[in-house]
Amino acid sequence: MKHLSNTRRRRQHLRRGQGMTEYIIIVGLVAVALITAVNQYSFRVDEAIQGTTGAMNNRVTGQMTGGGNPPPQPPAGAPQQLGTLANGTPVMGVRQGNTWTNRTVNGQPYDPAVHGPIQ
Repeated sequence: MKHLSNTRRRRQHLRRGQGMTEYIIIVGLVAVALITAVNQYSFRVDEAIQGTTGAMNNRVTGQMTGGGNPPPQPPAGAPQQLGTLANGTPVMGVRQGNTWTNRTVNGQPYDPAVHGPIQ
């Protein structure tokens, strides 16, 4: 009888060890699967992060530099505002190279003696 009870104890002990071994194997396989998945998809995550940070960087630097595109130019010979008078009235003129021609204030020719300096 004593021999049978020792055999039962030994079998129970072996079953516990077998369960622990199976558990360790399963945990190891899950770890290998996770490491493989991380290695497989890490470049996609990196690309997504790089794309997001690049878009944010372009948006911020674009705002800081005025959008990156120069403002549209009016057609050649079209009047443009070249400044204002002391009272805030705009002075218009036609740009030709580095000089302004046909300067006007409220549709009247600009006269520095009458209107004052352009600011």
